[in-house]
Amino acid sequence: MKKKYFYLIGIPRCGNTILSSVLNQNPDIYQTPNSVVPEMLFKLYNCKYDPLFKEQADHKSFDLALGSVMDGYYSNNKAKYILERGPWGTPFNYELLKELKRDTKFIALIRPIPEILASYVRVQKPDDVESFCDMIMQEDGAVGKALWSINYLKSKAPKKLLLVNYKDLCTKTEKTIKSIYKHLDIPMFKHRYTKLDQAKEAVYSEQMTIRTDKICQNTYKPEQYISKKIIKKYKDAFSPKSVFFYR
Repeated sequence: MKKKYFYLIGIPRCGNTILSSVLNQNPDIYQTPNSVVPEMLFKLYNCKYDPLFKEQADHKSFDLALGSVMDGYYSNNKAKYILERGPWGTPFNYELLKELKRDTKFIALIRPIPEILASYVRVQKPDDVESFCDMIMQEDGAVGKALWSINYLKSKAPKKLLLVNYKDLCTKTEKTIKSIYKHLDIPMFKHRYTKLDQAKEAVYSEQMTIRTDKICQNTYKPEQYISKKIIKKYKDAFSPKSVFFYR
């Protein structure tokens, strides 16, 4: 069975685990946790700069091997549709997907940056809050790389990208799930939005634990966890005019 691949640009603390708990009820869908596949492709691609490759420079064979990585990785998975979670919108990753003819549809879970940072701080409880926020907002940081991915896709392939607001996922769950199915153009499935399954990866990290009785958003103000300085610094990070609009 030939699988179809889609890509989730999931900024942490934006409902990725909730979404996986819902979508993975459908046996035809597998939403992955944070995936190692982008890193596998990146490291394999860099072999093109190795002297051994340059001796023959067999690009055709190399590209066939590169294109088979994703299929091989998910060959034991029975789902028809793979929703791969990772920084697939960064320039290297997106252009590689285009080269491999794998750039289908993308979904990005979003949330105001101050809320994301406050949620991170609330869970991680770092000693130096400002340094911690600066770190995860860097280009290679957990939030910064996802943000870079989204902003690059917004400029290069806006029609292929569906932005899903975390608040809508929590308060208009069924409507939001239907919009995802419509965007991906796959048959709808009747999901449940209570008595959710805990994500398998939750056993490795408390950050990935969700409440299973219902879907709702924790209500608190970012100012309870981060300073006004941090809020001002990062509040417009989604704007193309922002210094955090990585190119």
